[in-house]
Amino acid sequence: MSDFKNLQGEEKPSQVFSPPKGYEPFESVNYCGLRAVNVRYFVEAEGFPPLLVGKGRTPQVWLAKLTEDPHEPWQWAVSGNIAEDPAFKVRTDDVKRSVSVKRRGIPILTARVGPFNVLTVDYIDLRPIGIYIHGENGALFACDNKMSNCAYMNVQNVFDIGPPPKN
Repeated sequence: MSDFKNLQGEEKPSQVFSPPKGYEPFESVNYCGLRAVNVRYFVEAEGFPPLLVGKGRTPQVWLAKLTEDPHEPWQWAVSGNIAEDPAFKVRTDDVKRSVSVKRRGIPILTARVGPFNVLTVDYIDLRPIGIYIHGENGALFACDNKMSNCAYMNVQNVFDIGPPPKN
């Protein structure tokens, strides 16, 4: 019997995340001045990455939103650049090889594929989906902490956060 079961009276379900079909990560990503090389996920929330940006002619975005279901707290609102939730809008530009995502008119992500197939995230604001990470103009903020000119290499994620906030 695990400690969790002893304390809570039930076993915490263990879920192993499987990336969505069609998702292929970039080897090198620049997130507003933070460089990530061979990093599987930008952010994970208890083993689930609510944001994925994968390879494609334009970057392919999967973005999750919080749900009321305690067993499945995240649900894809955007899947491979297709908005599954009408509150989200996705725009792609094949010529500029870019994508932008908004929720109710509020920008969440702007990304583009640059030279040597490097993904550049020019703007990110995950606060509308309950994650206090945002950045632009060469600086990334996690809560009140500013990060710039940093690099992460060969790790699972840049940010590993706890359970989703209670609405």
